Amino acid sequence: MSHKPRAMCPHIRISALTAVFLLSALGCADQRKPAEFDADALLDRLARSHYARESGQFFLVQEDGAAFAHDRQRKIHYHATPFRYDTRVPLVVYSPTEIAGRPRLVHEPVSPINISATCFDLLSVPRTKWASADALPIELDGRPKILALLILDMLAYETYQDRLPSHPTFSRLEEDGIVFENCDLDYLTTHTSISHAVLGTGTYPNVNGISTNFRLASHDPQVWRWHNYFEDGDPSRLLQPTFADLHDAAVDNRAIVIGFSEHKKAIVPLTGHGVLHESGDRDLVLFQNLSTGELMSGSVQREIPDYLKRYSPSRFISHLPQSGLEVSGWGPRSYGELKAHPLCVDYRKQIIFDMLRNESPGSDEITDLVLINMKILDEIGHFIGTDSDIHKKAMKKLDGFTGELMSILGELTGDNYLLILTSDHGAGPLIGLGNPKRLRLERFLDELNRRYPGETGEETGRAIFRSIRHGHLWADDKLIDAAGYDREEMKRFMLGYPTIVAAFTEEEIRFRQKELFPGLDPRSLPYVYPGANP
Repeated sequence: MSHKPRAMCPHIRISALTAVFLLSALGCADQRKPAEFDADALLDRLARSHYARESGQFFLVQEDGAAFAHDRQRKIHYHATPFRYDTRVPLVVYSPTEIAGRPRLVHEPVSPINISATCFDLLSVPRTKWASADALPIELDGRPKILALLILDMLAYETYQDRLPSHPTFSRLEEDGIVFENCDLDYLTTHTSISHAVLGTGTYPNVNGISTNFRLASHDPQVWRWHNYFEDGDPSRLLQPTFADLHDAAVDNRAIVIGFSEHKKAIVPLTGHGVLHESGDRDLVLFQNLSTGELMSGSVQREIPDYLKRYSPSRFISHLPQSGLEVSGWGPRSYGELKAHPLCVDYRKQIIFDMLRNESPGSDEITDLVLINMKILDEIGHFIGTDSDIHKKAMKKLDGFTGELMSILGELTGDNYLLILTSDHGAGPLIGLGNPKRLRLERFLDELNRRYPGETGEETGRAIFRSIRHGHLWADDKLIDAAGYDREEMKRFMLGYPTIVAAFTEEEIRFRQKELFPGLDPRSLPYVYPGANP
C-alpha cells in the first residue's frame, strides 16, 4: 500500500501531533508533549552543516516520533532530528581550583562550537580562519595541568537533569561547577561523527567536511557504497586541525595526548591527525574493534603499549563473578552483549585508568589532554531505549566512573585540572516495528523513483533517488536536469507524505550558506586540512 501525499503545510513554525510510540522493549506506549521547531532556524542549521561533496541533494525532516527505517529493522532509536530532545545536551565545566564566578548557572545559549573555542583559548593556540566562535564565559587562575573532555554519548539534557538526585558525582558537578543549561547543537544532523568534529576543530561541518555519520565511498551513481569517515582510524577526511593538533605542535610535541572511545568516529576527530599534521607526532589514541572489542589504534598514532595488551573483553567476561551480573539481571556472554551492558563501563574504565597511571599526564607545566567518549548509553539507547532500567543502571555506572576519574586527575595534578562534561547529542523515542510513523525506506525510495523515473532500459537504467540517511536524500543531479524535473515540485511531492513536515533542496541550503558564510565556497575546499603533508 502506497503512502498518499497530503496537502503541503505552509507554516514556518511546525508543531507535531502528540506522539504515541510503540516501545517494543518496554511493552508500553510513550505519551509525550509534541515537539516543535522553527523551519527558518532549521535552514540555518543545515547551512552550517552542508558540505557539497558529501551532503544529500534534498534534506527531509519528519515529525516528532517518525523515522525512516529498513524493513529488516525491528526497532530504531532515532536522533537526527531538530527537536530539542535530540539537540539539547548537558554541559558542565568543573575545576577543583577557582573558576571566577562559580558556582553559577548560565542561561545564555551555547553550542559545542563554543566548547571547542574554550579549549583553543585555554591552550593559547591560534585558531584557523573559520574557527571564530566565542569561548565559554569562564576564567581560570592560570592554565590547568590537564584539560579533560568527557563526552557521555547520546545523553539528552532532560534525562541528565531528571536523574541528578540519584547520581552523587553529577550532582556534585552541578553544585560546584559552572552549568550551561542551554547547550544546543546548532547544526544537523545530531550524530557522533559530526559533533566530535565540531568539538575537535571549532568549525562547522561545512568547513571541516564531516557532514554525516557516513560518507559515499564512490560518487559513481551506479556504485553508492558507504564508509565510515574515519575508516581504520584514518583522520585525513577531517579538513581542519583540532585543538589537540595545534597545541601539541606548539609545544614541540611535549604535551601528552590521551584519547579513548569504543568507536573511532568518536575519538579521532577530537585527537586529530597525528603524524599527518605538520610537526605532529604519534599520540596514544585507542578505540575498539566493533565486532570483538579488541583494542585498536590508527596508523597515524602510537602503537598499543605493552601494558594494555592484556585487555580482552572475552577475558573480562570469563572472570566476572556471578554477583556482578545482578546489575542488570543478565550477564554478557560476548562483546556484542557486553557493549550494551552496564558492566562495560567497568571494563573500559580499567583501560582508561591504566592509560592515565602509566602515561602520567599533568607532571609538568605543559597542559596535557585527556579526551574520552563513553558510548554505553548510545549502545543501550538505540536497541533497548533510554527509559529502560538497564539504561538507568548504566548511567549510575558512569556517575561512579566520573567520580573515580576526577580523583585520579586530582592525584596526577594536585587538583589543578579542568573537566568539561557534555554529550554529542540527545535521544528521541524508540520506534517499534508496528509504529504508524515508521516510514519504510525502501518503499519511499521506490515510490519516488516511480514518480520521477530516470534512465530506463535493462542495460543502462539508472534511478534518480538512491539512498536516504538521517534526513539526507541523495539523488542524481544530472538525471534530474536531463529529465527536466522541477526540484521545487519534487519537494512538494515529498511534503505530501503524512510524516514529512519540512523539505529543503540543496540550492536553498547553499543560498542560506552564502548568507551566513560570505566568502566560503565549500566546493573549493580541498580534502587536505591546513598544514597537512599532502
